[in-house]
Amino acid sequence: MAPIPSKIYPDNEDENELELLIIGNLVAENSLPSIVAGDFNDVSWSQTSKVFGESGNLKNIRIGRGLYNSFNATSFFMRWPLDHYFVTEEFALMRLERLSKFGSDHFPLYAKFALIQ
Repeated sequence: MAPIPSKIYPDNEDENELELLIIGNLVAENSLPSIVAGDFNDVSWSQTSKVFGESGNLKNIRIGRGLYNSFNATSFFMRWPLDHYFVTEEFALMRLERLSKFGSDHFPLYAKFALIQ
């Protein structure tokens, strides 16, 4: 099923969603600067992504910068932004770039951060 914002396709409620929320809570309980990155199998506009960011006091660096569609590298037009970087407030984004495909079904995302005080 395509990850599109719609009441017809509600967020999946399964173990992966729960694990993401547990990680958000762990980040919130820790005072260290944190980056959570990877293939979330979820889009930025989903309720799960929003709750994850809120629960961990994390910002999604993609918001306001474009889609950076990272999946499906094997399709020319069916692509979604499933790979993410969420960071705590101590990080400033210096650069974000979707790199060329390299054999995976995902495009790599490159991000450069600065740790600010």
